[in-house]
Amino acid sequence: MGGYTEDIPGELCEGVGIPADSTPGRILIVDDDEDCLSTVAMILGKHGFRPATAPNREAALSLLSRLPVELVILDLYMPDVFGMTLLREAKRIRPRLKAIILTAGGDWDTYMDALDDGVQAYLTKPLAQGEFLKEVRQALNKRSSVE
Repeated sequence: MGGYTEDIPGELCEGVGIPADSTPGRILIVDDDEDCLSTVAMILGKHGFRPATAPNREAALSLLSRLPVELVILDLYMPDVFGMTLLREAKRIRPRLKAIILTAGGDWDTYMDALDDGVQAYLTKPLAQGEFLKEVRQALNKRSSVE
């Protein structure tokens, strides 16, 4: 993910990868799995999106408070936080934030809770790239039409 932290103050770069400017429309990816984090960021970058990455709760909340994030893509199960808990915290910072959940496993109750909390999509790993990109575009279009 070279180039994602150039010209950014050190405190923003610690444990995160972010592009050099903070233009609106930013997508934040939160996942403790570094391979998944870099793969999702690479896919989004190749398709013209501007992803920022965070490997944990603390980094995610820090970026959300500093960058104009419109969409968060987050893992459901991380060592330091349950994804739905993080989403609720994130929405306190950015109430109109849209979300896509990525998970290697989940159950019907969690899926229903996610939909009740306004999650736009609930996708399973490994990702089907076409479906993933479709869901990202739909989530961002919903965001744009609201504003």
